[in-house]
Formats: sequence, structure tokens, C-alpha cells
Amino acid sequence: ALPISTEVGLNVYYGYTPQNYTISGTVLREDSSPVPGGVDFTLSSSQQTIALHTDSGNFSFAGINGGVSVTVTPSADGYVFAPANFCTNKLVYVATPLNR
Repeated sequence: ALPISTEVGLNVYYGYTPQNYTISGTVLREDSSPVPGGVDFTLSSSQQTIALHTDSGNFSFAGINGGVSVTVTPSADGYVFAPANFCTNKLVYVATPLNR
């Protein structure tokens, strides 16, 4: 007779599909006017890098993968930004990162 086994193998597979987020906000000078010549933004994470330019001061990044750290960095000739960049760890919300 064959021995009866009571052991059962179990394989578990986890799938993760990151949610897509939007990061938007406004960057203005202290007098609430747009930066002359506009502002360049770079959004970077371990999964993607996106660049955009705004003349109005309003910016929006769409389709951002969640679950990873994301950094948004503004730049414009002749201007210093405070903070210099905005970083969120494991993006789980919509953020308005910068005001100037």
C-alpha cells in the first residue's frame, strides 16, 4: 500500500498594480504673480521621470505611479525656491508641493 501524505503544497502569488495619482499646485512669486519666463519642473521617482514647463505658475503631473517616493523640483533662471524640492515617500495622496 502507498503511504498517505497529509502535506499540501500552497503557492501564493501577490500582484501589485500601482495606483495613478496627480500632483498639482501653484508656484508664484512673493507678490502672487507668475515667475517671468515660467518655471520648469521635474518629477522623478524610481519608476518615471517627467518634465514640464508652466508660464502661469500652475502645474499638474498626471499618471504618477503610487507606492514609491516621488520628488518634484522646480527651477527658473534667477530664482531660488523654498523648499528646493518636494519629496513624498510612498505616494498615497494628492499633494500641492510648492508656493513661492
